[in-house]
Amino acid sequence: MKADKEAQGILGEGRREGDKTIEATKKRLKEYENAMKIEIENALGQINMRSQAVMKKQLKEFAMNTKKEMVEMVYNEFLDYLKNMKGDERTRIYRKMAESTKSQISKPGVVYVRKDDIALVKKLFRGLEIRTQEMEGGLMLESSDGKELVDFRFETLVELLKGRTLKSVSRIMFGE
Repeated sequence: MKADKEAQGILGEGRREGDKTIEATKKRLKEYENAMKIEIENALGQINMRSQAVMKKQLKEFAMNTKKEMVEMVYNEFLDYLKNMKGDERTRIYRKMAESTKSQISKPGVVYVRKDDIALVKKLFRGLEIRTQEMEGGLMLESSDGKELVDFRFETLVELLKGRTLKSVSRIMFGE
């Protein structure tokens, strides 16, 4: 419960930062959408020779896949934003993750981070073993006995956010 609240707090902060990214992305997506409309119109001219049923099916699939790609772009842009945060903003996010993970594991033992974040994480997790791992950013904290693991990697948090916001993002982007 407490972990969910803390994760929600981190996700809420991420959402606010994500809103900025989404606004910038919306403009690019609109241009992309206009270009895709032109592509669709060109494709329609070629498909006209086929039966109406086949044409409708292909058009729907194309539109759906394009929408999926566009939505995926939003989440990927947000992940890139998190991955490229610098300075105080990065420190603040990592500090919140550290506070949250420490409260979830009674005897922490190992912190996993990407190589670029070792110095920052050493300050937040004094006395714990720090190991590097391939990830987009964020951290994982493992108990000293290896039985518990708290996963706050950016890619995990974005996937969690995606699971909770996909419908509303699609509605905002496409009015559906």
